[in-house]
Amino acid sequence: MKNLIKILVILLLSLVICPLEIHSQKMNNSVKSIEIKPINMKDYKLVFNEDFSESELNTNNWLPYYLPQWSSREMSKPNYKIKDGQLSLQIVENQMPWCPEFNGEVKCSSVQTGVFAGKLASEIGQHKFFNPNCVVREEQKMEQKFVPQYGYFEMRAKFAATKSDVVALWMIGFEDSPDKSSELCVMEIKGWNIKKNKA
Repeated sequence: MKNLIKILVILLLSLVICPLEIHSQKMNNSVKSIEIKPINMKDYKLVFNEDFSESELNTNNWLPYYLPQWSSREMSKPNYKIKDGQLSLQIVENQMPWCPEFNGEVKCSSVQTGVFAGKLASEIGQHKFFNPNCVVREEQKMEQKFVPQYGYFEMRAKFAATKSDVVALWMIGFEDSPDKSSELCVMEIKGWNIKKNKA
């Protein structure tokens, strides 16, 4: 039986699943509640479902950080709210850059489902896409909350469309070996590319 990986999420800004990243501003309007209709896929089995029904982030499913090995857990923790089954990741006015040494002034609010990194000062770690000179600045305990190899994924999201926003759902490799290195961009919207009738 195939695994069904179904992620049912209504987001105001963005969500990270290995990771889903956000660089955005606070959103003023709310997401209307939409009835979620189950998909009849008899050959699949539901193995992961997140509806954000609790008031706190479920840390059995999520790591509330963005690539913390290149910076620190403190610097890379997201600003977020969970309300009415919605995860709202936000960039707030006084938020500091998540990794100024390697990623400049970029601010990020993100959650992810796994982390792998080498020893302090090593070059080993997930997703060095933004700067090949990255070195580990904070050692991380290896965590695999949800790191599937195959599956069917589903997500609902909404974000504030300003020129500086980037909102995405990325699946990246766990990268504990070279053959597990990749990035699948399921959804990525760059605010500066949004036109009147298309994104």
